[in-house]
Amino acid sequence: MTVKVNVWRPELTSMTEDVLKPTFFKVKKDLLMSDFINLISAEFKIAQQSVMVLKRNPMLNLRQMEVLSNEPTKALNVLRINEGVNLFVEDTSVPIPEKLKKFSGLEFDEPKIMTTEPETEIVTKWEKEFELESNRFQVKFNNPNETASVSKEENSGLNPHEVAVSKNSIYKNYLVVDRRISVLDLKIEIGKFFNLDLDSIVFRRGGSHGTELLEDDLSLK
Repeated sequence: MTVKVNVWRPELTSMTEDVLKPTFFKVKKDLLMSDFINLISAEFKIAQQSVMVLKRNPMLNLRQMEVLSNEPTKALNVLRINEGVNLFVEDTSVPIPEKLKKFSGLEFDEPKIMTTEPETEIVTKWEKEFELESNRFQVKFNNPNETASVSKEENSGLNPHEVAVSKNSIYKNYLVVDRRISVLDLKIEIGKFFNLDLDSIVFRRGGSHGTELLEDDLSLK
């Protein structure tokens, strides 16, 4: 059978297949999880003891991901790994990047040591990615340093360093952000994007004639 293996990496912008770029493995249904971990370790250069294999399970109430790699003596079919299933792999030795923590506005925990105790929560990067995905959206905006790139009609009324934030397709610049971050957090990211001082940025929602966003502590949600 063929299974799809998605390996976690920093700065994922969505959970679509074209972004995840899964690797296809042809394996036997009765292959032991321990042998499957060996294949993953060899393919992705991850130490065997650091390979975590997960599967999404919508039937679970408290978590999105089911950890399968803590059952090394069980066969794949026993673990309900079937033809075409999407599996998610991460290297537990790799910490959450600071950029991802800061950019998302989320409180990330480092992956914890796996345990057989059912009461112990296992924090995984993939769980956090899917949490982020549910709050991820794209913000489009003009380039205040290149006002000529925006049409005359849209640009009228915009002073230098004013940023109009909109879903309008005329704005070619965009960031993928967590809707739970604040207006100030978004200003910081756009300031980095254009190398602008924070104090020089003015936000307008909905285009150049839109309302100026003055409350920096407001959530984008």
